[in-house]
Amino acid sequence: MNDDILRAPFTDDEVRILDVWQKNDYLHPYTCCDSEPMKATTDGLKCDKCGRLQEWVHDFSLRESAAEYNPSKNRNLGDAIYTTDDFKNKEENNE
Repeated sequence: MNDDILRAPFTDDEVRILDVWQKNDYLHPYTCCDSEPMKATTDGLKCDKCGRLQEWVHDFSLRESAAEYNPSKNRNLGDAIYTTDDFKNKEENNE
């Protein structure tokens, strides 16, 4: 399981998923000034306060299952982030 970085531009669907991630009370959002969540855009995550643009995100924050994580519905966050294929690939690569 690699913690891959994905870079902007993001598709409209990816922006929608990032927006869900940013608003999920159970996850730590990407933040900037005063720990305020950044706004998801096709150009990246933007700070409304200082204008900083972060043009990358971790790959798992673009997974709908992770962005919609809720502990009352998911056994644990790892189950929401990583899929069976991730674990299969890890075993195949002897990681």
